[in-house]
Amino acid sequence: MRPCLYRAKRLDARHGASQRIIIPSGQLLELYRRNRKADENQSFHRIRRCDKKRKGGAVIDIATLIKQRVQKDGICNVIIAGGTCSGKTTLAESLKNQLSKEYTVSVIKQDDYFKDLQDVPKIQKGYLMDSPNAFYASEFRQDAELLLRDGAAIVPLYDMAQNKRISKDVPVTCSKVNIFEGLHTITFLEGLPNALTIFLATPLEICLERRVSRDTKSYGVAQERIKEHFADCIAPIYHSYIAPQMEKAEIKTEGRNLYGTQRDIR
Repeated sequence: MRPCLYRAKRLDARHGASQRIIIPSGQLLELYRRNRKADENQSFHRIRRCDKKRKGGAVIDIATLIKQRVQKDGICNVIIAGGTCSGKTTLAESLKNQLSKEYTVSVIKQDDYFKDLQDVPKIQKGYLMDSPNAFYASEFRQDAELLLRDGAAIVPLYDMAQNKRISKDVPVTCSKVNIFEGLHTITFLEGLPNALTIFLATPLEICLERRVSRDTKSYGVAQERIKEHFADCIAPIYHSYIAPQMEKAEIKTEGRNLYGTQRDIR
């Protein structure tokens, strides 16, 4: 799930000790102009496809690979990245359901590390919630490293409906399989040991359809406003900062029909 872009009230969740990735606003604006007309239907290289005739599809393939890593290394840290509404959360939950029959599984979400809205980059068209600068990236990585080093960590609890961090008191235990999912997880967690990196290269037109469906129903936002925000803010950031993670991913697939059926991953 992604937070509502259209509410201004959020709790100040700043952690003074957290370091931040700084991207000058001028650089962002230039990237937006350069990428405004980028082809949203670009094709992606994929190393794993869904076999529609076989029950389970790519979810089973990925789960099998994770099991192999656990058998070999004793642990597997699954890092799932992709654009907005590409299917990251659903894939993480599906893998957890599949793997929890044999192993302990923990899921850590990048979305729980959102900043206070006043600290999120903004242009005239709106807030840049998909920007790397919209997150406490250093805190996210520190918590991941602490989890693996000490066997446990305390992570934030973020209320998507209110767009605010509720607390940082949620205990997470290091498991045989630890799943980290979010827009920039491959970048933020680069170099994490025993990692299996997955990028969901879901076509942007599919992501937009899902975004329209979600935000109109959940937040009552007008369809045209969603499409305009997607074109002006979301797609340029995707091309500049999210899509390049594909080159570092071991598994590249689409967040749809991963089960080998007509069920869509959202």
